[in-house]
Amino acid sequence: MSTANPTPFNKRDIERLIEEKNMSISYVKPKETQNMSKCWSQFSQIYIANIKQDFIICDSCKSILVYKSSTGSGCMISHSRSCQTKEKHSDSSDQQRKINHYYKLTSSGKNNVPKRIKNDITSACVEFVVQDGREFHLLEGSGFVRLAKQLFNAGKLMSSTTTIEIEDLLPDPTTISRNIDRMYAHYKKQLIQLCKSMDYFCLTADFWTESYTVFHEAFLLGCFPYEMENKRAATIRSFVDDILQSFGLKLDEEKYIMSDNEPTMKCTFSLNCKRIGCSDHYLNKQLQHAFTSQMIDGEDVTCELAQEMFDSVKHTVSSVRRMHKQQNLSKKLILYSDTRFSGAYNMFTVFLNVFDELDKILDSKLLTYYSRIDKDLLHDICQFLFPFNTVLQTLSDSKRPTLHRVLPFKQFLINKCNINNYDKEGLKQLKSFLGMDFEK
Repeated sequence: MSTANPTPFNKRDIERLIEEKNMSISYVKPKETQNMSKCWSQFSQIYIANIKQDFIICDSCKSILVYKSSTGSGCMISHSRSCQTKEKHSDSSDQQRKINHYYKLTSSGKNNVPKRIKNDITSACVEFVVQDGREFHLLEGSGFVRLAKQLFNAGKLMSSTTTIEIEDLLPDPTTISRNIDRMYAHYKKQLIQLCKSMDYFCLTADFWTESYTVFHEAFLLGCFPYEMENKRAATIRSFVDDILQSFGLKLDEEKYIMSDNEPTMKCTFSLNCKRIGCSDHYLNKQLQHAFTSQMIDGEDVTCELAQEMFDSVKHTVSSVRRMHKQQNLSKKLILYSDTRFSGAYNMFTVFLNVFDELDKILDSKLLTYYSRIDKDLLHDICQFLFPFNTVLQTLSDSKRPTLHRVLPFKQFLINKCNINNYDKEGLKQLKSFLGMDFEK
């Protein structure tokens, strides 16, 4: 059986794998033969995923050399001389062994950087962050550390008397952009080969941060701008299918799509896949409909009293913020937003806290809206919405798995929608609408 030759690794790829201590890289001594060069006693052949590479490594200084059997052992001989010269120079300059030869240096000893150099580097980093407007955590990024190591190694190889400036070492932005395209094409080929070997995969249209799922590998294929002529479901589905096709992937009944619960998304992924809706988004949309919608799917939303109070509170909050009067209040009013989870709860809670302060700053027109608001009903609705806000925050946790909590939370909220005899009529309407919708 013959197989296609894998994409060859270059020296930079191998150096990166060594730095990352990748388990796929190994060093092997060739089998001894009569014609074998004696230089092999100081070198090893480099293998990646058990595939022989055109590179060898020096056992002493760990330098990587290009080696092909057709070129012979000339590179090994040249390198061996330089290694031997360094060893002789080291021995002659240090005839008497120091005490630290007989014990291992501590970790603090290995990282003993002169204070002056450390301070200079710190000052340069601070200026870099401030002048270029970069994040503090940028200096901890693996890419930045790799760049710093490369510049550090280049400095060690160059003579102190060289006339080369640092600007001569740094590439032009155009060069970087062109190399990014080449690097993208290189890794995309590798990713396509990997995708072709997968039996199952899941496509998500949002963050999926379950750290304890059974996924062995997770990839972000890319962020693609939607520039089609319309936003119809068929066009969106064609857009997604074309992108997946470029990676050798295809949706079918065994593939899962995770998206929000908007009608367009439901229609887009209704065929040849299994769509998983976002529980947080669904819950927030039902709360939004309860306070802002008159009809859903041909059925009336019978929450008139709650919606009247919502409109009065929203109008008052908007007017106070616009007239810059809220600086006279003990808390800053929050305006309702459709895109913010628990938008109604956040607006109601702050409004209730400053309810008794508002009559002192409102004009006659706003006092009319203010007088329509039943404080007791507002208090009851805030208490009723508190568990909903707690569930939304818990399911939005990005550090712990929450998928297993969806069904228990759903039943918990259904139980909270049970109507009591002492409930006000506006709260009864709200509980009735949400309870029936959750039980569907």
